[in-house]
Amino acid sequence: MDAEPTLLGRYLLQLSCGPAALDQLDTVDLDRPARETAAALPPGTRQHIDLALRIDVRAELGELSVPTLVIAASNDILVTPDHSAALAQGITGSRLAQVMSGHDAPTEQPVAVANHLRGLLNG
Repeated sequence: MDAEPTLLGRYLLQLSCGPAALDQLDTVDLDRPARETAAALPPGTRQHIDLALRIDVRAELGELSVPTLVIAASNDILVTPDHSAALAQGITGSRLAQVMSGHDAPTEQPVAVANHLRGLLNG
């Protein structure tokens, strides 16, 4: 988090984008989206990461009683498809959907994500 912004942004792009999204980046000006990515980090990002590394909510998943959609991004290296499957398995009656993307599925596959959400909302 304390790295030079362009370096941090490049690292974050590699973590959040799937191969198809990375292939679409302009390699001539890769530093521009890298800087933009680093600059767009909201306040509290460091605390969010720290919490995500410490918290374990598996025991509480069975208490959820609302319609739940878990989207597994096939190329996500932050929250792997196996993690998404375990999450869905722990929530009674949840739906597990898969999309071909990296961690940022709504940006990489907005139509697919929207279709899965419509399916959940339409019952």
